[in-house]
Amino acid sequence: MGGGQLLRHLTPVRAGNRSHAWIALGLTAASAGLIATGVARPVDIHLGDWGTPGLSTVVALCLSWSLLVATTWVAAHLSARAWHLVNTLAATGLTVVLAHPLIMWMLLRYPQPDWVVCALGLVIPAGAGLLAYRTPLSQWVTGAPQTPRATRSW
Repeated sequence: MGGGQLLRHLTPVRAGNRSHAWIALGLTAASAGLIATGVARPVDIHLGDWGTPGLSTVVALCLSWSLLVATTWVAAHLSARAWHLVNTLAATGLTVVLAHPLIMWMLLRYPQPDWVVCALGLVIPAGAGLLAYRTPLSQWVTGAPQTPRATRSW
């Protein structure tokens, strides 16, 4: 709870906030060092491995906040087309989160290379989400309202 409050106060409000960028860079470097030296073990939620008690959670929070700072900066520099693409892909993210375990479970029943299972566990739900995003089923499948197909001006 205290970590969430700390992150709420450090949330980047403006993309050009350089002090947050330096803090994020420092936290990323410190977190990477703790993971590389083995002091903080990685977290694997699927297997129920929460890493080093307490420390791995703090490292995960620091890395998450650093990614938030980086994406805030990147989002401020995107073109309108790139912004639309990112929003479309993000809207289908819930489909990937909810459907990938089912796809992976079905694929793991047969001998497959791990990279095939991983790739199809991402591509199949993402494709289903992208297809549903333009239909009336969008709200149910992706969690986002249906978006009309954009008309091209060229």
